[in-house]
Amino acid sequence: MKKYHLDIALSDFITFPLHFIVILFLCVAIASYFFPEEKKFFVIFYTSSLLLYSLIMFVDVKIRLIPYFPDTDFFYSILKTGEVNKEFLGFKIAFKYLIVPIYWLSFKSIFNFFLFNFLIFQIGFLFIIRAWFNLYKDLNPKLLKFYMVFVTFFPTVIIFTITPLREAYMILSFGLFIYAMSKSNAKFALVISILMTLMFRYQLVIFYLFVFIVIYFYKSGNYKKLWKMALLFFPIFFALDFVLRSILNIPISPISLAAFRNYQRQEYLESGATYPIVNWTNWFDVILDIPALFFQFLLSPLPIIVSVDFWNKYAYLIDGLFVLTVMFVILLKFKHLFFKYRLWFLIIIAFVLLNSFFEFHFYGAVRHRLPAVLLLIPIFASQMKFKIGLK
Repeated sequence: MKKYHLDIALSDFITFPLHFIVILFLCVAIASYFFPEEKKFFVIFYTSSLLLYSLIMFVDVKIRLIPYFPDTDFFYSILKTGEVNKEFLGFKIAFKYLIVPIYWLSFKSIFNFFLFNFLIFQIGFLFIIRAWFNLYKDLNPKLLKFYMVFVTFFPTVIIFTITPLREAYMILSFGLFIYAMSKSNAKFALVISILMTLMFRYQLVIFYLFVFIVIYFYKSGNYKKLWKMALLFFPIFFALDFVLRSILNIPISPISLAAFRNYQRQEYLESGATYPIVNWTNWFDVILDIPALFFQFLLSPLPIIVSVDFWNKYAYLIDGLFVLTVMFVILLKFKHLFFKYRLWFLIIIAFVLLNSFFEFHFYGAVRHRLPAVLLLIPIFASQMKFKIGLK
């Protein structure tokens, strides 16, 4: 039994209906704010979704449906004690002033806490799909419904909703950032999203900088300046390399990057779920590995190249097959879709490249690729509306 299931008490079941009703009301109200014409759909959709999620979380107590993550013991201990004795400052602030108070609002019930996870995930999804409509003016109600249903029942989303980790909050900050960048008057939302990301996954700030530059020039239509900005990469790269050599005596080189990645995987080597070591001696070696790293991250645990019996890791295998299906449908008309949604594709590619470069564990890949998958699904949905008659 998972550690966070050991503290389940009768009071959890008594307070659950109240929290269920409150979360249902908030989901419908917030979704209706974004898309007021679809309120009836949201009532039916969120009622049925919450009922299914509730069934899964209750059954998971006796029959393991949700995989066990070792990190959950650490996060759950923080929820119970309210104390964070390690990790960086932003993480401490996030837990002390946001996540732990939500746990208290849950009456310290893990079931009620998972309902809040559901709400936070859904708000993140709404920000992403609203950003899509802002950029492409394709306000198709059936595409919206397809997107909401597909992402809500995506295996990874179910897994991390019913797990005491920070993924829901990461998706909220990510969705808010994409939404803020799709509008011209959302500076406050942009600042909040960056602050949240600094608390939950600060590494993505580099990715945010890239998106900010690309969208700025995309909206201005001045592509010549974009190429000039791209040329700044080289002096910035050499300046950063000089600083790291001077202060830490660590150069930005293929050898040092390979050593960093290979060192990180040593801690999890016994799990049998780490990807093979990389052997980069020059930049050409790195370039040759980029395609494999890209798809390895995006399709994990496929292809099966590590020593784990994935037929017994059904949740990850199903999730990988879901992503493979999404990719297959998109690749059928990739050229047309890329030119039509090139900005959206650039954001996805940048995110996957940044994360795949240092991802060494397939569990981590499944967990960390979720924002990219959520961005792929609107493109997938735009294709499916034609294939299954959603016109």
